[in-house]
Amino acid sequence: MKRNVKVLVVSLVALTLVLSTTSLTPAGGWRAIGHQAKRIATQLISKHKRSQDADADPLLRQVDEAIDLTRRRRLSADVHSPWQIFHGVLAYGRDFQIKRGEELIPALKWIAGGATYDGLPLVEATADGARFHPYTRPYAFEGHANQFLAILSSSNLPRDFKFRAGDREVTLGDMIRQAQLDVTADEELTWTLWSLSHYLDPEARWTNRYGEVWSLERLVQLCSLDSLSWVPCGGTHRLYAVTYARNQYLKKHRELRGAWQLADQWIQYYIQMARSMQNSDGSFSNNYFDGSGYTYDVVERLETSGHTLEWLILALPDERLNEPWVRRAVAAVARDLIDSSTEPVECGPLYHATHGLVLYRDRINAIRKRKSASTAAKEGQVAPNTPHDVGQTP
Repeated sequence: MKRNVKVLVVSLVALTLVLSTTSLTPAGGWRAIGHQAKRIATQLISKHKRSQDADADPLLRQVDEAIDLTRRRRLSADVHSPWQIFHGVLAYGRDFQIKRGEELIPALKWIAGGATYDGLPLVEATADGARFHPYTRPYAFEGHANQFLAILSSSNLPRDFKFRAGDREVTLGDMIRQAQLDVTADEELTWTLWSLSHYLDPEARWTNRYGEVWSLERLVQLCSLDSLSWVPCGGTHRLYAVTYARNQYLKKHRELRGAWQLADQWIQYYIQMARSMQNSDGSFSNNYFDGSGYTYDVVERLETSGHTLEWLILALPDERLNEPWVRRAVAAVARDLIDSSTEPVECGPLYHATHGLVLYRDRINAIRKRKSASTAAKEGQVAPNTPHDVGQTP
């Protein structure tokens, strides 16, 4: 009964908001108003639910504050590079918005709409498919092969998602095919593994343009054998890619074997390494995995702790996310993002750290939702409606 009253009140508030900005005879009629009110009610209830979760756990409240403050930093298509904008997409996915002139638009709309930078197209059509513009100079386009393709996995776009490339239209599937053809052992494989493990079956095999047979298992094997000392950002991106591939494999098989099992042992080793070098304030070593260390520079802490946390949240199982050392790490990154919210921070550290918090919040909320549904089922109750069910009678 209480829940029905709450839904009714929220729906009335939403309807009031719509009517306050809509003519009495809208183009879509009263049905259009109803749909718009329902959409606003869904957003209000979802926000209220996050607020309730945060109230129950002060850490989640701190995480929400850090995510929201970072969201208020506005990147501009007129000023910032694709490399910078894509990092915002990593953290906020399809919801990330940028300025273009005086308007605020979805970053994905800009990315897919024929964007240019330095007089060069962001997306290129090729004889074999398509690709994002490769490296030209630091922090302009891709810094590594398939970096932007990997970042887009956080938005979970379909293969037929379209991009404007000059006077042509290409798809995400064209880019995936291009990445498969171009892969070689001579390149940095991190982002190729990350992107292809999102879109391909774990058992996928293919032949590159040089006639070499490749597979995700081979990519995992190569990435988890190398030392992390020379790879970007202390190896955290490499760890993230291998972990992402492992997780995708586990979704299908539930059990690891062969190169996948060896990769998991490699992941577990570095989890313990990160924990053993954690500082007393919750931050991780500013030397990544090359020894303990602490820095008083908040931007440097966001760089190292943010990258490390981002990978750890992907790597740890559900039952470990609330371990004290993990919560201290989450709190440390959230605190640094909040404390530096009015200071200039490079996009890489800023958005990788934020992405780590987004991953943590999403996983914790998903765990709570599953527990709530399980409890309701055991007690013979009907689980609460999801936001998409607003307005329906339980």
